[in-house]
Amino acid sequence: MSELIFPPGKPHPQCHAATVAMTPAGLTAAWFGGSYEKHPDVGIWISRLRDGRWSVPEEIAVGHDLAGQRVPCWNPVLCQPSSGPLLLFYKVGATIPGWSSMLRTSPDNGVTWSGPRQLPSAACGPVKNKPLELSDGSLLCGSSLEPTWQNWQVYLSRTPDHGDTWKVTGPHTHPATFQAIQPSLFDPSGLHPGLATRTGNDPVLALCRTRQGVVGRMHSPDGGTTWSGMDRTSVPNPDSGLDGTTLSDGRLALVCNDIAKGRSRLSILVSEDGERFDRARTLVEGDGEYYYPSVIRVGKHLHIVYTHQRTAIAYEAVDEAEL
Repeated sequence: MSELIFPPGKPHPQCHAATVAMTPAGLTAAWFGGSYEKHPDVGIWISRLRDGRWSVPEEIAVGHDLAGQRVPCWNPVLCQPSSGPLLLFYKVGATIPGWSSMLRTSPDNGVTWSGPRQLPSAACGPVKNKPLELSDGSLLCGSSLEPTWQNWQVYLSRTPDHGDTWKVTGPHTHPATFQAIQPSLFDPSGLHPGLATRTGNDPVLALCRTRQGVVGRMHSPDGGTTWSGMDRTSVPNPDSGLDGTTLSDGRLALVCNDIAKGRSRLSILVSEDGERFDRARTLVEGDGEYYYPSVIRVGKHLHIVYTHQRTAIAYEAVDEAEL
């Protein structure tokens, strides 16, 4: 059963785009909140789960343009690398085509934060979903740009030093065939034992939000340097964000709105081969909208946050044994 991190409509009228990470001190969640998406008062908010209770939300980041005027924040992404500080990526800008990528770090599990640092380009860092940590410690980030409403493009960016330097590749999709954004990255090696050993690299699977009515899929044999073309999965996608992770037994878990239209059902789908995904559990279904999930695996439990009716952020923990 999902719980709300804070009461609907408090401390802000609307909120969206939650993210979650497990730090040495426990779970931390973040989201953007304010009057409404795109309003200049929208900032990044955070709450920490300690002793079974979520802390009172606090605003930890706001946006300003070059003239010093307040502009909205968007799409926070928390990332706790295996070593180093907690990372918070987010976007700042009056519009999506004009936003910038920002990074802040926390040495104390989300209690205090460094000042904001702008990354070299809007394609640097994750656009919605958590980075994938590769075998060499590098972070591979799924990114995308939306220069126009009808021109969605998938990019990948990689940093070996927690955001100090970047290498960007892309675009890896073409809007004439797939209008795709917001990749969720998976390590599929558990589905194909020996794959990484045979290729000498980290294989990566990317599943993407598209406007083609289905979840799109791309593969990389070399840690995200080169990619296959995008093809169709059988999973419906109503132009809505998704996220996923690899389970402890190697299967893939995808959290998404697995319906053709609307965002009234949010489900966990599981795949044993990376090709076919079957619904294993319905998280929530009913009148309204439940969407934009973020999911991590800690041991044999999934921790999931998502937008609940645009007025609150919901959290649920799921035991792998239920899938």
